[in-house]
Amino acid sequence: MDYDRPKRGLEKLKYYCQMCDRQCHDDNGFKCHQMSYTHKRKMEEFLADPSSYIENFSKEFESNFLELIQSKYPNILVLANKVYQDYISDQFHVHLNSTKWPSLDRFIKHLEEVGKCTVFVDKDKGTFLKILNATPESLLEKKVIKKLIEFIKIKLNKLDLYNLIKII
Repeated sequence: MDYDRPKRGLEKLKYYCQMCDRQCHDDNGFKCHQMSYTHKRKMEEFLADPSSYIENFSKEFESNFLELIQSKYPNILVLANKVYQDYISDQFHVHLNSTKWPSLDRFIKHLEEVGKCTVFVDKDKGTFLKILNATPESLLEKKVIKKLIEFIKIKLNKLDLYNLIKII
């Protein structure tokens, strides 16, 4: 996240332009912002290749969201909305409405589909999630264990063949 941007207080983000990283206080201010040269130039850049901008915003949102879960809630089952509230409390966050996911639920389903989180739905309390341990060390351990299992299977097969040949 870019912390060199000028600090603005956390306000209700009804009028926010993700492309320009600009927050407006009311409808009139947002309309004036939309008419500005800077906004028009950035929107022309966006219209030239919208999918790359949306993909970049989505990647940044996902990585920051997962980083927050990993740091604040490692190996803990936590309410998805609680994590999201913690995420948006940072005034420099990427807004969900600038990503490819239309809602928090769709984003959480995406995380489950790609295997980054496990999701539990409680009809009364809401959606809970738990980050899967995907650190480089754990991935390496999984690979080593998988190779050991393959090696043991191969050795057992060779041993069975050897014993079979001895019997014949």
